[in-house]
Amino acid sequence: MIHHLDLTKILILDIETVPQYAEYSQLPERWKELWKKKSAILKKEEGQTPEDIYNRAGIYAEFGKIVCISCGFFSSSGREYQFRVKSFYSHDEAQLLGDFCRMIEMQLKMVLQVTLKHKSNH
Repeated sequence: MIHHLDLTKILILDIETVPQYAEYSQLPERWKELWKKKSAILKKEEGQTPEDIYNRAGIYAEFGKIVCISCGFFSSSGREYQFRVKSFYSHDEAQLLGDFCRMIEMQLKMVLQVTLKHKSNH
């Protein structure tokens, strides 16, 4: 099945997240209350405190933030493939997402131009 895929049409993404605050003690009181409720569901062992499992907060959207997005894609020249990777990283999630979106928009514009040129040549 994979032999029928055009690898140059696949975009591979890896998104890395961390908790919004580096340590549980840095959470504002309101967020501590919210994490206490969430962590009650997440506890795997009796006696674990919300602080004990705070290192897992980054995988939950409401408590985490994106710090890195890596995207990979294949390009080809004949039968040879190259795999290229571009990473966006920052502790400023808004900046990181903005940079990533601009790259996606640029790539889409290039794809659309090629598609439109190809269709107009027929």
